[in-house]
This record gives sequence, C-alpha cells and structure tokens, in this order.
Amino acid sequence: MPLIRWAIHNPVPINLVMVLLLLLGFGAGSKIERELFPKFELDQVSITVDMEGGSTPDQIDRNIAQIILPRIQNLDGVKQVQSISTESRATILVDVESGADSHQVKEEVKAEIDTIRTFPEQALDPQIQVLKHFERAINVAVFGEHVEPKELRKIAELIKNEMKALGVVSRAEIVSAPP
Repeated sequence: MPLIRWAIHNPVPINLVMVLLLLLGFGAGSKIERELFPKFELDQVSITVDMEGGSTPDQIDRNIAQIILPRIQNLDGVKQVQSISTESRATILVDVESGADSHQVKEEVKAEIDTIRTFPEQALDPQIQVLKHFERAINVAVFGEHVEPKELRKIAELIKNEMKALGVVSRAEIVSAPP
C-alpha cells in the first residue's frame, strides 16, 4: 500500500519508468528476426520407384507399392504411410513421428527396401529422400504432340542442366516425367 500511495503522489518518476519500459520494448522488438516464409522441415520421407515400359496404376500399386507398404509401416519413427500409384511410377510418403529424426527414418526405410527382391525387372532403383521445403520461383513445362517421352525427358534434362549452369539457381529438378 505505501508503494501505491507513493506512486500517486509522485507521478513523474512513474511516468519516466513507463517511458523507459516502452523504449526498451520497442528496441527489443526491432531486433527480433522476422521471416515471411520461415524455414521448416516437412518431417516426411519420400520413396519413388519408376518403372520402364508404361505400366498401369493398378499394376504399379500391386507390384511395387503393396510390396513396400507392409515392410515400412511398422518401423520406428513412422507415423503414417500413404502411396500414390500413377502410370509408370509409385510414390510412397512416410510421415515421421514428432521428435523422430527424419534422416534416421530414411536410413531405416532404405535398409528395409534394400532387402526386397521381388520388384519387377522393369522397376528402376527406388529413390528415397527426406522432403525439404523450397520456394519455387519458376515452373517450366516441356511438351510435344508427336515427340517420344524419352526425347521430352532428354530435353527437360538439358534445360535443367542449363539452369543449374547459370550459377544463380540453387536447385532445378524434373517432376512428373516418364522414366
């Protein structure tokens, strides 16, 4: 009670303390780092298996995805597994449990997939990676009505390599292309 009474009878020091606290708050606030798009990890591991020869999504699902899924869904650190089968490609997304190391889960998934010997002969080696967030600056579509898919892929590879050679492009990749 004596502090309150003193504050009522001495408003100048109280107002000076208030101004000092405001200035310190503004000073500290201006030093806080701000990002429009903060960096984060997706905590997902992606497994992609391409198959030469143009298989249907049902064949891809049966011959690739359904072989991989039961072998990885109970691994340590795996929260959920889902697969997407398209023409000539199986993509399996592994959600990593909160607190688990995505790179460790990737290595365990890779070790388990390396033991599978029942993939079709046309299946290419599985590509396993930890998904990362990147800001995409540009999309380039390569298409042609009377051009073979392999020729389109060669053109896409050429464009990708030329973009990387510019020196200002940190990452260039080909997505949704036939093998």
